[in-house]
Amino acid sequence: MISIQKHPIDDIKTILTKKGLNGNDKLWQKQLDEVNGRDVERALATPAGSYSLEKLLALISPAAEDYLEKMAQLAQQLTLRKSLYFLNLKI
Repeated sequence: MISIQKHPIDDIKTILTKKGLNGNDKLWQKQLDEVNGRDVERALATPAGSYSLEKLLALISPAAEDYLEKMAQLAQQLTLRKSLYFLNLKI
């Protein structure tokens, strides 16, 4: 049986509270509206598996709409890499 260890990290509610984004829709919208194309490009350039609130905001912001095709391509590449890895054909 596989044992899954939990790491001592904050849950999402705690993280959002620390950032002042715990249920305030106007603040969320303000944060999203401040995101620009550079922020989205920076988020897309970070390695898969690295997470931050800034990356999340960039990728779900209205500014990310122009990058949907790029996001789909990156998701496809990641899926292919993971599939090949699990088939033991590491690229």
